[in-house]
Amino acid sequence: EHRMTHATDIVQCYHKFQRHFPGKYPAGYIASDSKEEKRLINEMDKTIYYPKEMSIFHTDLSTRSSTGQVMSKSAVHEGILDAYAEVAVLADSDCLIASQSMYSFLAHYIRDEAACSVYI
Repeated sequence: EHRMTHATDIVQCYHKFQRHFPGKYPAGYIASDSKEEKRLINEMDKTIYYPKEMSIFHTDLSTRSSTGQVMSKSAVHEGILDAYAEVAVLADSDCLIASQSMYSFLAHYIRDEAACSVYI
């Protein structure tokens, strides 16, 4: 089963944080393996940023021949480094809005248990 949190839910949750804590969260960061999802969320709210050149992907899919994609070792290496960088940014965030993504679950468990985290 594919886990997915809708872009509108993420943006609405972010806006609730901004209303509840005026001035405390002036900008957000979206981490996702979907470039389209990141672009869509950024279009909904320009204060939610993402690195446009990052190539996050499911690293387990890069080794499966059934994906039909032939990936070079350097592309796999870059994708893995980008994935770890995303998790590090999430784990170090002031407040983590965790979706149904395993990246956000991982970041949540790395963080101090008293850190600000919300699951949507």
